[in-house]
Amino acid sequence: MGKAVDSEKPHPSPSPKGEGSDGAPAPGLICLKGGDLALEIQESGTKPYVTAIKDIFKEDFFEEKYILYVPK
Repeated sequence: MGKAVDSEKPHPSPSPKGEGSDGAPAPGLICLKGGDLALEIQESGTKPYVTAIKDIFKEDFFEEKYILYVPK
């Protein structure tokens, strides 16, 4: 997944380190979100790891879609 962000717009970044021997992320919340998430992230008080889905799927549909991971 991506790195924790507290900026105005989510930015893709490196994956968080896993806790398990298989490299899986630590327990937490994984969300699929779309649109401008800056205000929603700011109001939540969390610092999620953000991955842009457009980096995985090149179709225009995924342009403003993100995977967010909030560790437990």
